[in-house]
Amino acid sequence: MLIIALSSCNKIDSKSMELTIESEELINQGNWEKIFELNDKAIQIDKNNYRAFNNRAWARFKLKQDSLIIIEDINVALELNPNYSIAKRNEIVFFFEQSNWKRVIDLGRQYLKTNETQHIYSLVGESCNKIKNWNLAEEYLSKAIELDSLDSGAFKERGISNRMLKLYDKSLVDLNRAIELEPNYHQAFNSRALTWEKFKEFEKSFNDYSKAISIDSTGNSYWYNRGTLYFQLKEMKKGCSDIEIAVKLNHPDAQKELVKNCK
Repeated sequence: MLIIALSSCNKIDSKSMELTIESEELINQGNWEKIFELNDKAIQIDKNNYRAFNNRAWARFKLKQDSLIIIEDINVALELNPNYSIAKRNEIVFFFEQSNWKRVIDLGRQYLKTNETQHIYSLVGESCNKIKNWNLAEEYLSKAIELDSLDSGAFKERGISNRMLKLYDKSLVDLNRAIELEPNYHQAFNSRALTWEKFKEFEKSFNDYSKAISIDSTGNSYWYNRGTLYFQLKEMKKGCSDIEIAVKLNHPDAQKELVKNCK
């Protein structure tokens, strides 16, 4: 490890760097096989090419290769250049895609001390929602929105935070904005339906669940949530129909709800 870290001070071989730069010009095309090939060659020429390790890691990620190999490449890039912010950012994105929420929060908060990046604020905020730290989520998502007022995902996630903080009016404002920015945002319709339920606006809630289902009929939580709403309204037959679909779509609580209400 010490040898690798010290060797980062050495100049990277010019041919190796040429291959890396060539690969980076292909990123917008999404030619990940070629990007992988070029950076793999660059590393064979010069194992101190930290950019090549980072690029190869990202190509591996896009090609859905083994996660342990991906993080190994990122780690080498950061050992060679501990201040390489692109590799740090990619590491955070990688752990987010792996649903490692606590790791995203730890790495993201550290990263944001020196790099004010809207996307990372958003990822940290959403990860805080996932572990039910609603106050911290609201803080980071607000910063993400401050930096980019067109981020529909950040508005949707802050809508969730505000609902869980019982700030229902603010939740509606956020979710309305998310849907305004992205009219087919089915997750936002589902979230807004849950907020309407807090106001006992059941018709509006029903309409939003139905809208979410019409956009994405594979969303098991949409069927489950509408089914439980039907139960609240004593429309048991319709509720059981929705819950049965949620069971088929593998919602974790649907079978229990089916046994409880649909004998």
